[in-house]
Amino acid sequence: MLLEIFAQNKNDMPLQNIEESLQYPAIVVANGTDGKDRADKMRERISILVIDDDPDFQELVEYNLHLTGFDVLQATTGPEGLKIARKRRPAVILLDITMPDMNGLEVLSELKHNEKTERIPVFMLTAKTTMGDIEHAFDIGADDYITKPVEVMKLGEIIKRKLMKFNR
Repeated sequence: MLLEIFAQNKNDMPLQNIEESLQYPAIVVANGTDGKDRADKMRERISILVIDDDPDFQELVEYNLHLTGFDVLQATTGPEGLKIARKRRPAVILLDITMPDMNGLEVLSELKHNEKTERIPVFMLTAKTTMGDIEHAFDIGADDYITKPVEVMKLGEIIKRKLMKFNR
């Protein structure tokens, strides 16, 4: 059986040298009669919408989620996030609570009361850690709650584990 190694950089381009390959995860696929199918499935990206008003945090999250197999959509305001969610219908939404104009709980309520978005899992990703904040988010319809600070390099794996319960 032949093993193929698929490793790509952030721009989905094949890696050019060994130094570059050390920076990105590789996907190893057993290549038999169905090896190409398995490789294609492993390269499929999970769409995720990150709604957070901090551009530095957005950039860091986007980079790390992309490395772990996500197609990252981004919004820096609640209304922008709602528009993207309705149009693109991502597999999951990460939502901050503390945002200007329209806070994350208002966005969550809108998402959960809209036919097009009500079934999309919404994981709160926020620095709000009191029991009251957490309970309020779950009462409105949050599907999970992740607190900041979060180890951004592990965020993709955390989200994948949490999504597994929705795909059963």
